[in-house]
Amino acid sequence: MNKTVKENIHQHLDAFELSAKQLSDFDDLENRVLQNVETLSPDAGTNQSKSYKGFAWPLLASVLLAGVLMATLLPLSNYGGTKGKTQQELIYAIAAEVSYNHLKLKPLEVANTQLSNVTQYFKKLDFNPLGSSQVLGLSSALIGGRYCSIQGNIAAQLRMQDDKGAISTLFESRFNAEDFGFLPKLEAQQAPVSVHVDGQQVKLWVEKGLVMALVSPISG
Repeated sequence: MNKTVKENIHQHLDAFELSAKQLSDFDDLENRVLQNVETLSPDAGTNQSKSYKGFAWPLLASVLLAGVLMATLLPLSNYGGTKGKTQQELIYAIAAEVSYNHLKLKPLEVANTQLSNVTQYFKKLDFNPLGSSQVLGLSSALIGGRYCSIQGNIAAQLRMQDDKGAISTLFESRFNAEDFGFLPKLEAQQAPVSVHVDGQQVKLWVEKGLVMALVSPISG
């Protein structure tokens, strides 16, 4: 599933680390703030000086925090999103991800030749995996499935095999316009987009409200 902004911020902050230059700059800022505080009342006694310093520390902490947040949160505008990427780059990113998962051949979590029996396994999904019109012409038969993800969205991976042992994989995930709005929709009479990645053919499309990706050996 997509991470929330809060989760992204926490992850980003956990990984955030100040550089040596940033630490040096903050140290200089601290010295300047404290010098200015002492200048405000040069004739004041020790207690008043301590009072000003006590006021300066929260101010300094606020300035430092603002700097850290600005440096940390600005990159989040593109975190996991599609901003600034061309349609071709977005298509290739999905194709490369599913091709990689296809080639890894992780062990099946459910092994069965019946789609209804395989889909019953996916209790964690918020959608119902379906058969696709795009795999009807394949000579492959379903052998099982497992959980996976597409661009951070939970997905089902349905594995198929033909009589020669060649493996094809159909990936399915719930459609959302933010991550997949650029993909062709079969219901709108749009043909699947096809790209070659890692020596595999990858087809991407939207069908019946689901994002689908079919990875198979390049024919011929």
